[in-house]
Amino acid sequence: MEAQDEAVLSGPAGTPAKPRRSRRGYFLPGVIALAALLGIGTAFGAGDLVHQAPRVLSGPEVASQVELGLQAELNSVNQPYVTCPSSEPVKAGLTFTCIERPRSGPARPISVSEIDARGQLQFGLPGS
Repeated sequence: MEAQDEAVLSGPAGTPAKPRRSRRGYFLPGVIALAALLGIGTAFGAGDLVHQAPRVLSGPEVASQVELGLQAELNSVNQPYVTCPSSEPVKAGLTFTCIERPRSGPARPISVSEIDARGQLQFGLPGS
């Protein structure tokens, strides 16, 4: 029986085996790290959730939205070129005019209306 105990305690080629390390618990440090990261994320990231609506609409951004909307509405491969006033205040019910400048043909006015105080827009070509 002593021979078996020696075999268990000795490693290859007669070297003593290293004692087996007990399992270390990583659960508690993981929970602590997760709680710390959630706290940091809440402290710095929650500020992004509360943001105010813009007070002024940028003309190039409005023109880009109108261009994409017209392209989808007209089911066209080519994106139209639209110009809008450089800036408009954000005010529900306000209507202003942008101009579509097609590659061929006359320029067409596009009526753009703000549907709420957060800068949501609605537009349409005359007669549509």
